[in-house]
Parts: sequence; C-alpha cells; structure tokens
Amino acid sequence: MIQLNSTQREQVLYKLLAVAETEVDRSGKTCRDAIGIVEFLHNKMVGSATDTFGDRYKVSGAINNSKKITGSLIDTGIYFEGEMSLDGNIASGKWTNFYKCHGIWTATKLAKS
Repeated sequence: MIQLNSTQREQVLYKLLAVAETEVDRSGKTCRDAIGIVEFLHNKMVGSATDTFGDRYKVSGAINNSKKITGSLIDTGIYFEGEMSLDGNIASGKWTNFYKCHGIWTATKLAKS
C-alpha cells in the first residue's frame, strides 16, 4: 500500500472542450474544435487534447493566485487564457492561433466514480 505524505494529493481531472468560433482561417483551412483531459497541479495546467481531425496536442499552462489561467497547445501557435471558478469546478476562457482562428474553451471537473 502506498502512503501519501502531506504534500501529495488525489488527482483531479477536468474534461477540456475547445470550440472554434471562426469557421476558416486566413488561408481558407477549417478551424478545429478539440476535446481532452487536463489537470491543475501546483499552479500548472497539464494534459492533452485531440482535435476534429484526430491530431493530438499537449496542453501546458499556468494558474496564478488570482485564478487567472494562461497557456498553449505546445508547438501549435494556439494560445489560451481564462479563469478558474471560485469553487474550482470549472475553468473557461478564450483561445486564438496565428492563423486567425479563435474560440472558447471550458474545463469541467470530472466527478469521482
């Protein structure tokens, strides 16, 4: 049996949903939605997401003491910002990329089974 010390805690996961508000980018390509799983741990946001066409991305971000969130999908040119709710159950905000696609995102805490 593994014992947790006082600095360790149970993993809390969030379902990530990012929706494009623009249909096509500046070159005429489809702007993509994405879905994934993230975790907020030690003022960091980490996880992964898969877009509309099946491409996978690593999610990396930070959350400050005021519950403001900033981050990106690594190596994609997609950046996001947002805020965590006071109760910690939902985070949400906006995203944008270099190609003029933009949209909204939400991360909802998953219930324990």
